[in-house]
Amino acid sequence: MKTISIIIVNYNGQRFLERLCKSIELQTFRDFEIIFVDNGSKDNSLRFIREKFPDVITIQSENKGYGTSCNIGFNSAKGEYLIFLNEDMYLPKNFFEKMLEFRRKLQNQNIIGAISCKMVDFDADPEDFNPTHGAKMDIFGFPIKNKRANDIFIVSGSPLFISRNLFNRVKGFNENIFLYGEDVDLSWRLKIFGYNNYVCHTTHIFHFGGGATGSFGPSKIANNIFSSWIPIFTNYHWMTLIIIIPFYLIYILTAITAVLFFKKMDLSYACEIYKKYKYFFGNMKKIWRFRKFVQNRRTRSDYFVLKYISLLPAFVVNSSYRKLLPGYIIKNY
Repeated sequence: MKTISIIIVNYNGQRFLERLCKSIELQTFRDFEIIFVDNGSKDNSLRFIREKFPDVITIQSENKGYGTSCNIGFNSAKGEYLIFLNEDMYLPKNFFEKMLEFRRKLQNQNIIGAISCKMVDFDADPEDFNPTHGAKMDIFGFPIKNKRANDIFIVSGSPLFISRNLFNRVKGFNENIFLYGEDVDLSWRLKIFGYNNYVCHTTHIFHFGGGATGSFGPSKIANNIFSSWIPIFTNYHWMTLIIIIPFYLIYILTAITAVLFFKKMDLSYACEIYKKYKYFFGNMKKIWRFRKFVQNRRTRSDYFVLKYISLLPAFVVNSSYRKLLPGYIIKNY
């Protein structure tokens, strides 16, 4: 058994892979394995890894989304801890050492959920970036910047550091989510299961951002708009959900109208959004089964969650997101 299993999820990210893998090879902490899950890339990513980094465990998969690919990687992992990475990242040389040190210093080992860290632009000076405190959310499940350093609700899904046993216990990432919102969902689930999430302030990771997902076309916008629905459907108690659904419908219809307005009534955007909600109703049995698992095992009520929720929509609270109404679902938190 290794100490850490590094799970890299890739989609057409060959241009980033050499830098990422070399930064892993240079780590001061050496007891790890690398699992590379390729989501049907067409840019020879898989061949590149197999030729340049033959020690990496490679898995070829059809593209079922980020969370599902993370779970596929987990099924092959042997490490005590897991760390999930995007392909468009690279690490400082003491990254694993610092993350392990941070975790081992946390006092109550029984309630440690997921850990992330500060994200820095490629080739930037980390000192130029403010500390990261994860995120909280608005009532509809869209993330909002958090200012409370010691009370974190949401941490990023990449990098995400978590014990293998805990990841298995909470059933990993929600495979009903294709892209975006999987970190909100997992962080939320960990919190209502009784765990605490953290951000390590002694290290950072370099992140290009959007390296795989590309520009904001119809599919990306649709995934963003839909991103909060599965988390709120899964994690809210049914009484809270009944209250919120009418307001959610108004909120989403407003967002869709804004997208169509700014995209000059390009109906391809509306069609992609429709497909996302059609998927929900077409897979209700599977989605309901996962919701039942969550609700049966939660130990914290929605009253506990309230302190992490803003009654104002994310695009109002986050001033940097106001240029476009759908900006709040496009920007990273």
